[in-house]
Amino acid sequence: MRHRPIIWLCALAALALAAGGAQAAETVATLGRIAGGPAGERGTADGAGDAARFDFPAAISLNGAGSFALIADAQSSTIRRIDLPSRQVSTLAGLAGQRGTADGVGAAARFAYPSGIATSADGSFALIADTDNHSIRRLDLTSGAVTTLAGSPGRAGSADGIGTAARFNAPGALALSVDARFALVADGDNHTIRRVDLASAAVTTVAGSPGVAGSTDGAGAAARFRTPRGLAISLDGLRAAIADSDNHTIRLLDLATGAVSTAAGSAGQAGARDGAGTLARLAFPRGLAFEPGGALLIADFSNSTIRRLDLASGAVTTVFGTAGAAGAADGPGAAARLNFPAAITSAGGTTLIADTYNHGLRQVASATLQEQVFLPVAGRQ
Repeated sequence: MRHRPIIWLCALAALALAAGGAQAAETVATLGRIAGGPAGERGTADGAGDAARFDFPAAISLNGAGSFALIADAQSSTIRRIDLPSRQVSTLAGLAGQRGTADGVGAAARFAYPSGIATSADGSFALIADTDNHSIRRLDLTSGAVTTLAGSPGRAGSADGIGTAARFNAPGALALSVDARFALVADGDNHTIRRVDLASAAVTTVAGSPGVAGSTDGAGAAARFRTPRGLAISLDGLRAAIADSDNHTIRLLDLATGAVSTAAGSAGQAGARDGAGTLARLAFPRGLAFEPGGALLIADFSNSTIRRLDLASGAVTTVFGTAGAAGAADGPGAAARLNFPAAITSAGGTTLIADTYNHGLRQVASATLQEQVFLPVAGRQ
């Protein structure tokens, strides 16, 4: 068996530091599997922890309290839910293995390779990037009803407009604003960032030029991306981080000015080096999540690692996994192994990872509720 039960999460090393008669404890973060088959088995079964099965989970999003998360289970074309701490997994919408475009309640709804999801902080609804349907869907978490908010299923394009008049081309990731008034969408094959107003369903292009790939910094249409596949909005609502996947970079979008800048990585230079800003190297980064302190966690997909970008200093460090060594081991730092993780989410003191090619979910944990410390992985110079 390649994993240990989740109970091991409490067996961590705590470092006690004394200063002026007071003690402050720091704990090293560790990574462990919380749901999915122990041997990485694919499937669609609901159940608790090890009994649950996933089929290439591509996106994950916690509610604000961190008490549950929704998962876009891409290959099964369903939306799943995991409750914490019970680890009970259930299917909320779609029918496993049945691709389609239908709106409806629960199992009557149909999706086609959904690969982006954003849960509202209050847990009342979620938005879904229905990638192969080229549309944005809305799931009411009270009624289970799925509706199409924007885009026309099966019709790829790049038109701005209202609701079904808008067009997307393989939208892959999305993020809700802090006030849940709008969402940003990484419109992957259009190489653009779109905005969807939730009240009016109006879709506009905020950065990039449709169909024009590149890596240029600049404002609005002057900026260029190459298949962006990850998005996160900062907790203060001032900027968005973009995983510019095929450029192997992390970009920042100022939500007030529309200015796009490169925060980490060098366009066209895949790698695994830790370092500051453009000296760092990533390999097809995807999922992003802001920590409470403002740093950015990155699911570095093709490196099978989790990276951390300190936006104040620009420093990129590897916090879990070893680049190029895909696997399924639990543990801290370089002892952990992941297998092409596509998504990460953090809220309410909980951080979860969609470990996509292991067909499971992982959780970052520490032994106490005090500040957890990510130790940089050695050997990334």
